[in-house]
Amino acid sequence: MTQQISRPPVQTEEQSDSAKLSTQSPLSHRSLLALLAIIGLVLLTFTGLFVKNTPELLHPPADPVALTATAAQQNALPVQLPGAATPAQLQLSGSHTIVYAQQNALYRVSVPNGTPQAIAAPGYRYNRAVPPILLANDQLLYSGNGLWITSILQNGQGGAAHQIASIADDRVITSLVLAPNGRDIAWSTAPANGKGTIRIYAGSLTSSSQVYQQEATKCPCFRVFSLTTPASGQMMLLLSNDYGDHQAAAYNLWSLVVTAGKGSEPQPLLTDSPPQIPLIQAGNTVLYSTSNGIVPQPTDNSTPDDIAALNYANGLALSALEVTPSTALSPAQVVLPMQRDFANFSAYHWVMSPSFAPDGQTLVYVLFSGDDQAPFARHSSLYTVHINGTGATMQAGKPQVLATTSARYIEVGPWLNSDTLTFYADNALYAMDAHTGATTLLTRLNMYGQIVAATGS
Repeated sequence: MTQQISRPPVQTEEQSDSAKLSTQSPLSHRSLLALLAIIGLVLLTFTGLFVKNTPELLHPPADPVALTATAAQQNALPVQLPGAATPAQLQLSGSHTIVYAQQNALYRVSVPNGTPQAIAAPGYRYNRAVPPILLANDQLLYSGNGLWITSILQNGQGGAAHQIASIADDRVITSLVLAPNGRDIAWSTAPANGKGTIRIYAGSLTSSSQVYQQEATKCPCFRVFSLTTPASGQMMLLLSNDYGDHQAAAYNLWSLVVTAGKGSEPQPLLTDSPPQIPLIQAGNTVLYSTSNGIVPQPTDNSTPDDIAALNYANGLALSALEVTPSTALSPAQVVLPMQRDFANFSAYHWVMSPSFAPDGQTLVYVLFSGDDQAPFARHSSLYTVHINGTGATMQAGKPQVLATTSARYIEVGPWLNSDTLTFYADNALYAMDAHTGATTLLTRLNMYGQIVAATGS
């Protein structure tokens, strides 16, 4: 409560004397103003000298300990080894070029010590389901308003971008894959409004042709998962079902053998009971989910918007693709058992961005859990699985923790070699030794960037 004053304060003796002084002063008003101005200038001068010689009173010097901590935080790696150990600094030999996508643009950065630069990519449209593909001689195959090839070299040293296939304005490209031979491609298109025909193309890099079509309203709505060329010389496509979703949705698996002058129908490999997600293929080894589910998207903008509605694997299995006498998958070898029937959603673990090393002997993936309350934060770790043999003799080891992470969002990118992978974490790109966990920062970004290719020696 404010105190109420019922009578005016008594004038103090000092106030009275001061009033007398002001009335009895022999100085005129003009002289008095001049005197006050001079006094003000003198005081201002002394104040300036005082501040100049004692700046620490206004702007104290930064605590050197705090400065060291800030620098350490800026250079801190977002991963920790088992036991909370700090990973060693990875020393990359030679030079490398990393290609990444941000919105509807492609960029390259040379590491170490390079500066990101835009890649000439006319017609490019970002779509996680159709990432650009690195070709020989530092060429990049990408999609958008058709198929294009461009160079990732600086200043267009590899030649200008050129279009190798076009599509109508009312169609979208839903998949694009390169055969292991590096010469053949397969891709698919669908009507943008969902009404019309799905078309699948296959052939050499610069002269692919339609090999299959179906009505978009009659799912399975096929897109290409992989392309191989068996010893018979016939192209064999593996197809998945996106249920009309033009993003990175894929369910189940079919095989389609392409024979010149002869039509054929896709044959089922992975059934719909329950729905399974084909994830990646290396050689004749296929990794797929045995259980999957939707995970709430964090509300803190830490994850890309285009993965918000994706289903994530809750269990993993490996099978070998057998093409004789007929195409089939070998019996499943469970890598990660499915989880089910937990009372608390945050107890579930989900798999994303699995990737095989170039030699096919190492599998790395992100395993994460999500909180069951807003902001639905995710907690992630990197896991590795060692794989011995191929085909019927393939044996997958037990998943091992490679590193835990403090990053709000992390995903695995391409490999630099069979030992070193790249990954994105919270607006920065890194490289890591998949065996020792040694890690190094490649470059920082101003927003999310999907690593689409890595090259160098």
